[in-house]
Amino acid sequence: MGLQVRRAVIEDADRIGEVHVRSWQWAYDGLIDADVLADLSIPDRIEGWRKRLAAENESSATFVASRDGEVDGFVTVGAGREDVGGRAVGEVAAIYIRPEAAGTGTGNALHEVGMSWLTEHGFSLARLWVLTGNVRARRFYERHGWRPDGETKTDDHSGVQLHETRYVRRLGVPPQC
Repeated sequence: MGLQVRRAVIEDADRIGEVHVRSWQWAYDGLIDADVLADLSIPDRIEGWRKRLAAENESSATFVASRDGEVDGFVTVGAGREDVGGRAVGEVAAIYIRPEAAGTGTGNALHEVGMSWLTEHGFSLARLWVLTGNVRARRFYERHGWRPDGETKTDDHSGVQLHETRYVRRLGVPPQC
C-alpha cells in the first residue's frame, strides 16, 4: 500500500504526538540542548494534539501521511498567527515526519496537501517559521519555493532560546526554484 494523506481525526492524536516528539529529537539534534530534547513528553504532546484536533474548525487543518497504516508525518496549516501577518495570511504551523520516513516523499506529499488547502481557502500568501540553524528544513522549504523574508525572532522554549527565520511563499503560482 502506498503513501496516503488524509485529514487527521482525534484518534490520530497518539501517533501525531509520538511523531512530533521523535521528529523534534531527530531534526533538532545539535540545535536544541540534548537534555531538553530528552525531556520531551509524548503523553503531553498527545494530550495537546487531542485538544488541538478537537478545536480545529474552518480556519485550520491537520493532515497525516501514512504508509501501511503507520502515520509517518503530519502537516498543520491555517490562518496565520500575528507573528506571520495575521489571519489574512496562510501559515504552515508544522510539518514533521518520523526520521524513518525521511527521503520517502512523505514531506513533499504533506507540503503539497498543505499548500492546496491554503490555496483552496483563499490565501494568496503563506508564511512559516523555521529554526535558523535547521539547514535540512531550510533546504526543503527553499526547494518548494519558500524564501526568507528578512524577519527573525527568538522564542523561549523551556528556558532554551530558539532563533527562527520567517519564510514566505506566494500561493497559486508555481514555485520559482
